[in-house]
Amino acid sequence: PCGDCTECCTMLEILALKKPKKTRCEYLREGDDQPGCGCHKTRPQDCRGFQCAWTQNEFPQPFRPDKLGIMVYYVDSQLGHTMFITETRVDAYEEHSTEKDAIIDLAGLKNIPVMLAKYDGTAMMMVP
Repeated sequence: PCGDCTECCTMLEILALKKPKKTRCEYLREGDDQPGCGCHKTRPQDCRGFQCAWTQNEFPQPFRPDKLGIMVYYVDSQLGHTMFITETRVDAYEEHSTEKDAIIDLAGLKNIPVMLAKYDGTAMMMVP
């Protein structure tokens, strides 16, 4: 369901691969005849278990994380089921403020908390 999008392969920390966040995964292939994950069949559980909200069809094509610079996924927090929104590029919130607001509105409709993280790591929590 990811298509050509590989934002999570750069943004997420994957302990099993000793991959820090905001670092391109060493198994990520681009530009060859089979782009994407080079260890897809044997990828660790952290990768297998991850699914962004775009791949769950919660957003239309223009909201694809690599196109928008914003990735949305769900985490369990002290406040329960929480929408985590993070910039995957510097200033993506400013460049795509309408889309960012639409994502936050979806969380409001679902009546769930939002963690809004900027690329620099600063974050704020919004509770319904």
